[in-house]
Amino acid sequence: MALERFWWVGGYFSEGRRWLEGALAGNTALPAGVRAKALNDAGWIALYQHDLDRAVTLLEESVSLFMEEGDEPSVATSIFNLGHAILHQEDKKRLEVLCEEALSLWRHKFNDRWAKAELLVLLGMAALYRGDHKRAVASLEESLATFQDLGDKQRVTLCVTHLWMAELEGGDRTRAQALVEENLRLLQRLGIKPRIYNDLLGSALISALDGRLARAVRLWAAAETLREAIGLAIVLWDHVPTDYEAQLNAMRSRLGEEAFVTAWEEGEQMSSEQAIEYALSGAEEPPGVVVDRSRAPQDLSRSLTRRERQIAELVARELTNRQISEELVISEHTAATHVRRILKKLNLRSRTQVAAWLEIQRPLP
Repeated sequence: MALERFWWVGGYFSEGRRWLEGALAGNTALPAGVRAKALNDAGWIALYQHDLDRAVTLLEESVSLFMEEGDEPSVATSIFNLGHAILHQEDKKRLEVLCEEALSLWRHKFNDRWAKAELLVLLGMAALYRGDHKRAVASLEESLATFQDLGDKQRVTLCVTHLWMAELEGGDRTRAQALVEENLRLLQRLGIKPRIYNDLLGSALISALDGRLARAVRLWAAAETLREAIGLAIVLWDHVPTDYEAQLNAMRSRLGEEAFVTAWEEGEQMSSEQAIEYALSGAEEPPGVVVDRSRAPQDLSRSLTRRERQIAELVARELTNRQISEELVISEHTAATHVRRILKKLNLRSRTQVAAWLEIQRPLP
């Protein structure tokens, strides 16, 4: 469990979960506190991989064991993670029960300031989910002030992420943008990749709302590239008032196909550092990113990435973009972008030709 921060910051979710689940399955004699910690860590990784039922099972046991241990901060963290999983299951009744429990602990049982602040984050998220923006902002600001006072920078970034969501949903785009930029500066120093992804999407959304469509597409692409690289399968900001696919389709329509694809490819070429700098700069043009368009499509047949090869196999099985997105737990737009790039690289005109191309590439028996 000492590797928790390494797995989280670096986005090594599959590696972390493999170790944790293995330890839990192979060692029934773990002390209660150690087992509870392993359950919590495995649970939040399952959450980020969108394995929600498994996440809930692990986290419920973690909460129970931490309760028995009387470990207030750990109880709060497990309840927060459990609430996050239930929220994404959209189980409103169960979330309400958990929030009532969290509020009771906050009011009557917990004395630890950090633990109480952690519970307030969950209560703020739940208020945002209900559409109660004022209550969400109040809870998150109180939690943020506590974590700032305690010097917990990682939890500060968590609070600010959800706070800009609440402000944006409440209509205060100016404050939302200021919070996104503040958070990206801190995240740049801390290097927490999952949250960098989250706030790059925030910057993209704000740019789109401001009518800066090419900039928004570049930031969206940079965020998606980071997300795919770290294996992050859950969109943590899905209660921000926007339809992800509808937003991208609208931008594609307004920009035109060629301009959209160009902006997306420019965004994909950015490192996370470049993307942060671009988000913070306010500039329209990307920072020195050059997309190589010099090679003829027929020369690119061997340049499919591992992910593109994987998607080509699914295309050959006649899966739609939506089915591909569900299979790989990526957005439908990301699946569609990969398919377009595959066709372009292979100089093909249709999805049916992909199957024929793959068959030619297979070694003879």
